Amino acid sequence: MSRKTPDWIDQREEARTRDLLGQLRDAMPPAEVQERIAWRAMERFERRRSLLWSRGFGFGLAAATAAALVGVGLHLWGPAPGPALPPKGSLHAATEAPSSFRVGAHEVVLSPESQVEVTAAEPELIELLVTSGTATFDVSPLGPGEIFRVRTEHVLVEVVGTRFSVQSERVCSTVVVEEGRVRVSDTEGAVVELAPNQKRRFCPQDRADALLREALVLISGGGSIEEAIELLEAYLDSAPGSALEEEALYHLCLAHARLGHAEEARRLAARFRERFPQSTRLERLERGLATLE
Repeated sequence: MSRKTPDWIDQREEARTRDLLGQLRDAMPPAEVQERIAWRAMERFERRRSLLWSRGFGFGLAAATAAALVGVGLHLWGPAPGPALPPKGSLHAATEAPSSFRVGAHEVVLSPESQVEVTAAEPELIELLVTSGTATFDVSPLGPGEIFRVRTEHVLVEVVGTRFSVQSERVCSTVVVEEGRVRVSDTEGAVVELAPNQKRRFCPQDRADALLREALVLISGGGSIEEAIELLEAYLDSAPGSALEEEALYHLCLAHARLGHAEEARRLAARFRERFPQSTRLERLERGLATLE
C-alpha cells in the first residue's frame, strides 16, 4: 500500500533546495562539481528516507530532487544572453545635450543636435546611418564574419574593433579615427584606410566644387571672410590634389592676410610656393603678405 508524502517533508526539502541554490547562485562551479553537489544531496536524503518509507519511494524522490537541482543549476550557470539589439529602423537623437545608446556590445555617443538611424541590427551585421550631426562609435572587437559599418549620405565606413567618429555636414562627411583602423568608401568608389589619429573629410566632387564657388562669392561680394575660410579649408581637405587646389590655396592665404592672421598666412604662402613654384600668382601673393610687415 503506497503512502502519501507528508506535506511538511515536501516543504522542508523545497526550502533546502532553494537555500542551496541561493548559496551557489554566484559561485558558478564547473559541471562536475554541480553533479557532485546534486548526488551528495541525494545521498543525504537517501540516508534519511529509511526512517520514513520504503527504499524505492525514497530513492525516487531523492533522484527527482537531484535532477531538479542539476537542471536549475545548469540554467543559472549557463551562458548569459548577449546584449539586446535595437530594432531596425529605430531613431536615436540628441537635442541640446549629448546622449548615448548601445547596439549589442557596442556604444554610440551622439553629440548635441545629432541623429542616427539603425538600418540593420543582426548578430552578423550592424549598420547605422548618421543623418545629421556627429556620432562617436566605440566598437568592441568583432568575431569572424561580423560586420559593423556606418553610413552617411557621402561615405560608408567599415570597421573591426575601434573607436571613431563620423560627422555628417551639409555637403560633406568627416571621419576621425581614435583607435584601430577603418576603411572608408566614398560615393565615387574611392577607398581610403584611416589609421589612429587620422582625420579626413569626404565630399562628392560636384559638392566640393560648390564649396569653392561659395567661398569665392563671399570673398568677391564682401561677405564673411571667416565663413569663406571655413569653406576653402573644407574644399582643400576634401579634394587634395584637385585641379582647383591652386585657386583655393591662393585665396585661403589672402583671406587670412586680410584678417591679420600673419603667422597662418605665411604658413600657407610657404605651402603655396612648394606646391606651385611656377605659378604666376606668387608675385601678387608676396605683395599681399608684405602688408603684414
